[in-house]
Amino acid sequence: MYSKVVIVLACAALALGGVHKLTGPQLFKAGDKIVGGSPAAAGEIPWQVSLQYTSGFHFCGGSIISETYILTAAHCSTGQTPNGVRVITGTLRTAQPGATYNVATININPDYSSSTFTGDIALWEIRGQIAFDANTAAVPLAQGKAADGTPTLVSGWGTTSAGGSASPVLLRVVVPIYNHAQCESDYAGFGGVPQDQICAGVPEGGVDSCQGDSGGPLYFDGVIHGIVSWGNGCAYAGYPGVYTEVFSWLGWINQVSGV
Repeated sequence: MYSKVVIVLACAALALGGVHKLTGPQLFKAGDKIVGGSPAAAGEIPWQVSLQYTSGFHFCGGSIISETYILTAAHCSTGQTPNGVRVITGTLRTAQPGATYNVATININPDYSSSTFTGDIALWEIRGQIAFDANTAAVPLAQGKAADGTPTLVSGWGTTSAGGSASPVLLRVVVPIYNHAQCESDYAGFGGVPQDQICAGVPEGGVDSCQGDSGGPLYFDGVIHGIVSWGNGCAYAGYPGVYTEVFSWLGWINQVSGV
């Protein structure tokens, strides 16, 4: 099972991909990209952030939900320390930050399970406040479930395929909400899909989030519905991407962040 995260290897310019995609460890280059997507326009996804090590290595995505909090995945956050990471905002290129922020606290959902991906959600608190402008803004949280077929979008700097190469620019792609019962059936061999998660993609595959996209937003009409979590491979036919459902965790988000 792969999470869609990229973890630094100490002596190489490669990274170990965990796309909670279920085929075991593989090597991925840093900053890989969305599968089947196209470049985002300036200001199109102003809540998108890059989570990086202080060295500047991108390993996960995230979303601004207030002037002080970033919403991301728990599997992007386990093992991280505030002084070892940073948040990049307001840019289409991970190597050209609009602004760089230090992290005060990393709050991981206490119900997170690394084996099932239940509760795969975390909140990073920024030191100071994020400066909002045309390229940097908070995204509203979904107040209900997205209907099957809703043409959501996912964005990030993840791979174009399992094991794909790095992209310097932010990409986005349309992935319709996938019927949960069908997704449960598709993933029966992997233990199914937790009830606090949703699926998005098309049966024939070809569009998906991938390694390096973990923690990033699944959104529709300017509202965030999901957080990139896991899946089997990337854009494989019959295996849509799996996302933590934001609506399922509104109470915890509010308790930690006040949003």
